[in-house]
Amino acid sequence: MKMGKGPATVKTIAGTMSVILFSNLMSIVKIQNKGSKLGTMSPMDQVLWRTHLLEASLMGVVLFLGFIIDRMHHYLRKLINLRRNVGSSKEELEEL
Repeated sequence: MKMGKGPATVKTIAGTMSVILFSNLMSIVKIQNKGSKLGTMSPMDQVLWRTHLLEASLMGVVLFLGFIIDRMHHYLRKLINLRRNVGSSKEELEEL
């Protein structure tokens, strides 16, 4: 994913999911405000609220895990490069 068009694709998907997450959160707030004005939430509003909450939580978890995987990949690439450089330094030291 880190080669070629991968980073742009991942950023596009993450941006789209962020917009959908924000939309779900706004819907949750709108339903809660409607319920607080009326004093109680209708059964349909409760179902919609739970559905939006489930979607928002799942998208949040997916975005978080994607970020963690991206950071782990970044740090592993750094570690591999450092180990490669240390190995070449040891070989140069032995030759001297």
